[in-house]
Amino acid sequence: MMKINTDAVMSKNSSTMALAAVARDEYDAFLGASAVVMERVSDPETAEAMGVRDGLALARDLLGQSLRIATDCANVVRHMSGQGMGLYGHIIREIKADMRELYGSGGDP
Repeated sequence: MMKINTDAVMSKNSSTMALAAVARDEYDAFLGASAVVMERVSDPETAEAMGVRDGLALARDLLGQSLRIATDCANVVRHMSGQGMGLYGHIIREIKADMRELYGSGGDP
């Protein structure tokens, strides 16, 4: 089982954000990480959803067979359990489609 922890942060003074994903195995051994800095993102929840999407890409790169993604944004998790509408709905739908493609699940967390 691979666990990916994701998080995003926003700059107070600009529309810059950073997101990161860290992968560990079931024994807590480090498997890999990803970090991205982007401009012109002003919504924190969108940044968190982008972090989850980046975590899924990291799992794909590491050939994860079984996966658990963790985020501290309850609204992103709630949107992933629903239809994925709203400001960052396109990101949620992309995550769910990738989950179905890679893991054969219904795309639910």
